[in-house]
Amino acid sequence: MYGTAPVSSAAGAPKAEAAMLTLKQTAMGNIFAPSVPRTVVANTTDTSVRWTLSDVDGATVKSGSVAPSGGAATITIPASVPYGWYSLTATDTSGDKASTTLATVAAPPARTGRFGVATHYSFGRDTSTQALILPSGAVTVRDEASWARAETAKGVLDWTAAHKYLDPLFAKGIRPLLIADYGNNFYDGGQGPTTDAGRAAFAKYAAGMAKEFGSHIAGIEVWNEWDVGTGHNATRDPENYVALLKAASTAIKAADPSVPVLGPAVANLSTAWLETTFQKGALSYVDAVIAHPYNWPAAADGLGPRITAVQSLVRKYNNGADKPLWITENGWPTGTDVRAVSETDQARNTAKAAAIATFHGVAKYYVYDFIDDGDDPANPEHNFGLVHSGTNTLGAYTPKPSYAAWATATRQLAGAKPLAPVTTPSGVTDLRFQTADGGRVQAVWADKATTLSFPGATGNVLVTDMSGGSRVVSPVDGKITVQASASPVWIRGVLAAPTQTADKFVVEPAVTSEAARAHWTVQNPDPAKTHEFRLTVGHTSATARVGPGVSRDVALSLPARSTPASVVYRAAVTMDGKPFLRLSATGKVRAPISVDGTHSVTDDGKQSLRLNVTNAASTAAKIKSVTWKVGSATGSSLEGASVAAKETAVLTAPLPALTSDTNWSATATMSDGATYQASGTLHQLDQDAVTTVPRTSVDVDGTVDSVVKAQPGIDLDAAPFVPTTSGTTRPTGFGGKAWYDTDASNLYLTAVVSDRVHHQDSSGASIWQGDSLQFTVARGGPGEQTRWNELGAALTSSGPQLYRWLDPADPARATVDGAKIAVSRDDDAHTTTYEIALPWASLGGPQASDGLFSSSLVVNDADGATRLGWITWGGGIADGKDPAKFHALHPQTT
Repeated sequence: MYGTAPVSSAAGAPKAEAAMLTLKQTAMGNIFAPSVPRTVVANTTDTSVRWTLSDVDGATVKSGSVAPSGGAATITIPASVPYGWYSLTATDTSGDKASTTLATVAAPPARTGRFGVATHYSFGRDTSTQALILPSGAVTVRDEASWARAETAKGVLDWTAAHKYLDPLFAKGIRPLLIADYGNNFYDGGQGPTTDAGRAAFAKYAAGMAKEFGSHIAGIEVWNEWDVGTGHNATRDPENYVALLKAASTAIKAADPSVPVLGPAVANLSTAWLETTFQKGALSYVDAVIAHPYNWPAAADGLGPRITAVQSLVRKYNNGADKPLWITENGWPTGTDVRAVSETDQARNTAKAAAIATFHGVAKYYVYDFIDDGDDPANPEHNFGLVHSGTNTLGAYTPKPSYAAWATATRQLAGAKPLAPVTTPSGVTDLRFQTADGGRVQAVWADKATTLSFPGATGNVLVTDMSGGSRVVSPVDGKITVQASASPVWIRGVLAAPTQTADKFVVEPAVTSEAARAHWTVQNPDPAKTHEFRLTVGHTSATARVGPGVSRDVALSLPARSTPASVVYRAAVTMDGKPFLRLSATGKVRAPISVDGTHSVTDDGKQSLRLNVTNAASTAAKIKSVTWKVGSATGSSLEGASVAAKETAVLTAPLPALTSDTNWSATATMSDGATYQASGTLHQLDQDAVTTVPRTSVDVDGTVDSVVKAQPGIDLDAAPFVPTTSGTTRPTGFGGKAWYDTDASNLYLTAVVSDRVHHQDSSGASIWQGDSLQFTVARGGPGEQTRWNELGAALTSSGPQLYRWLDPADPARATVDGAKIAVSRDDDAHTTTYEIALPWASLGGPQASDGLFSSSLVVNDADGATRLGWITWGGGIADGKDPAKFHALHPQTT
């Protein structure tokens, strides 16, 4: 095991009954070194415990059983299970379960390099967890020794508290980056210093830090996220920050010239804010520039252009020369917040970001955060960690998949230097590096499952998955064939640029008790000979004899599943009996019948509960009855109705007068006795406040349709302006008009924004920082859904862009299938016109036929300096994500 810290911890909530099952760690956090047996102790008085080990995709890897003796049994993970992250679930004979997570990572790299983790040991976190830092591949941490804690008596610096958590790091050879940060109540009211006296006191504190810890630290970062007021700092302007930076840097260098000084302290990675600090001379006072390029829930793929933008800006104000760029925070929170990502997506983004940062020459990269800061799944700030908190129900400091992904990435990229970019098929990323030993490694991933052929192979290559499991792949006719997906893989070997092959494996959605239909396409890589290929999925197999250089499609059926789930199917393909390719596909298995409901409004203003009974099976289904309850009102309908295969039966339940939030429920009882249920909450809806959405199709060409212009629309001139910082006034003439329209296929948004200066230097997930629209689309009335669409539109340097930050159906999806957008700018008239068409089918739930959806609209204004503020119609976007602040809209049916 790594480290010498205590390792006892139980997974699962405390059990009141002694007989119930708990799991106990034998290594801190269940994080194991390669040479250490992977064991977890099951504590129970039962006679038998079954266990199942699953990987990051939810696929079962191993299972077994143990017989407890004396109230305990040791579960040993077989040595044949590859390195990586796993979920372990144990079940006793009574059905009681306990779960935990574990990881095995390779030996850590040398204690020098670019990778670090953000920690909060200054907040009193358990320092025994420092034993898990080096195994993660991090060689440095970012923490703080705050001004308020160092100077508790005016004019006197005391570093005793800081030594308590820093000295153990020093002893491990870990050199932390320290933040000199936040106010001190002795000066400037505890805010960021703005007076000469306050700056002088802060400079003395920063110099004292350098003198006390200089040779042991990686550098000093002057303040943290000044631009957004982190640490309850009301001072955000770049001018006062540069004045503070100048004073602190001068003092630090006088105390210890060898200590690197870092800044400016930017959070939103607004190049406009940075540019102002550069214009004020900030680059003269730093050895390295820092950035916090957060963009969650957006994926890491957009990180490269943001890095390039900062580096270009540095050269512009540094006589064409570079300065090292340190990314000192970046990460993705997990949990239940609407902006959170899944633990798998957190792992993917963590690995991708490490590769992208290395490829773009980032000198240091710190992932935020090392350990979860709490256990509230709805609080993003609690859930950035690579490992769970010390009180998590899965066990103290147990790994998330991101710990293994980070550990794998840091080892693959240790000492790596970027090589020239290669041309790839659309949607594929292939970043290549020279390793410290002179070899080659590449990080490969794709937007969707894509099989790639890499020519130029002269021998076997090593392919390592995101979590660290490795396998040897042999070339066929000098080509290596690998399936790329959203999860990065690492390939070691010298290969030419990839081409896409026809090979693929797709599993159609299925229902329980029905076989899943699968489709396998195989391409023969040999241009001269016919070969026999065999695909094996579990106990199912199919064969195909394929001619030279051609492909063949094969259909097969996979065994039915008894319970609804998202199932990962792993397929092994052989060529003439020899391993050729591994493919995977995710198939969704659902119940044959589903029930859902939504608040609905008719054209004449009547409100109802619209209930849908959907038959996903391949045969017709007969309904015995559908019963519903809204508050105290009840009813039934659809008695004896038949629902054809793949069709939906709809009923509308009249609503009583809603005077408050009212719960509803519905049960569909089928002729075979099976029941299916749904429930929710309806909110009181003021019919006079519902905005009517006309039944009008829009020609998306950047010019407002005359029929749209004749509609009342939304008066943006009258909508309130919210400044980014207090004291900023609404820019003269900033306003305009917006219109929602609909037809059976699309929801349309048209807007004409009056703005004397158009400024947009961002793209993708960052467009909100410049002139842009942000808007939401949620099913039902305001606040009735917990998941919704949030989208944005902007005229960027590369043309009109539409981006989706939130998607109720697929949180990882940033695009809108079938959407159209046109944005035009008239500089003479000082207007920007937006036209957007969104297919209802691509919005993950809302439908025109529902008769009700909810939405808010924000118009962002930047004007070339920074985001000045925004116009808001409704709320719940820029002021915090809250669907209860959306407006209710009724799409007309005629």
